[in-house]
Amino acid sequence: MSFLRVIAVLVLAGAGVAAGADLPLRIDLLGEPLKVLTAADRAVVEDAVKLVEQGRHGQALDRLMALTKSHPDNSSLRILAGWAALQAGNLSMALDSALKAHEAPNGNEYKCWFLAKVALLTGDRATCEREFKHFHKAPGLKAEARELKKAMAK
Repeated sequence: MSFLRVIAVLVLAGAGVAAGADLPLRIDLLGEPLKVLTAADRAVVEDAVKLVEQGRHGQALDRLMALTKSHPDNSSLRILAGWAALQAGNLSMALDSALKAHEAPNGNEYKCWFLAKVALLTGDRATCEREFKHFHKAPGLKAEARELKKAMAK
């Protein structure tokens, strides 16, 4: 199974989980920081995918969090760990991961979208609105911007 296919499985596996059900991932926007991972690191991500497929979100989160210790500045790993935290029902850890992804030197406007979504889920409207301004005009995030704007209006 290719690495991007594995990540796609990770995304689809959490589609029905409570807090994260409303948080689909755009793997096409996570790719660059993931490309720097070693084969061993990719194996850890693949293992986390298998755990998510089995509904073992907490264990997947543990594996991803351990990997973020080796790559603290990898925004995509931070986003994946934050997403896994949502699947495990840990909003606080998801927000912490989203903030660290946002601070990472790599990535793109997608990390702003992720932080905005998690901030909205945790009730931090100010952060959500601030981050919305950072990504809402990004060409690849128009649909996400419209969806978040609707969610913020509720």
